[in-house]
Amino acid sequence: MPAGRKSPTIMPRTQATGASRHANATEAVSHLAELTDRMHGLLTERADALMGYTENSHEEAELAALTDVIKAYECQLGRRAEFQAGRADPRAAPQSPMN
Repeated sequence: MPAGRKSPTIMPRTQATGASRHANATEAVSHLAELTDRMHGLLTERADALMGYTENSHEEAELAALTDVIKAYECQLGRRAEFQAGRADPRAAPQSPMN
């Protein structure tokens, strides 16, 4: 190395990329949350549109299926909020959304 120049500081790969990985993971989770929120909104809109259809129709069956999916998603949202607030054990078995 020429006189007067310092050698570059070499960081282990895990330290050099740790912040980048954290930022990428945070961005991924944020993006996933946006997608699931949009999905929830679309499913809810469709369920609202199906309200009032006659019994034993295809629309009633679709509404029942959508209702199950929406309830399960909302149950997970509640568990995530409780966990983030420190009130839930992440290892605990989830409650059934069908209750």
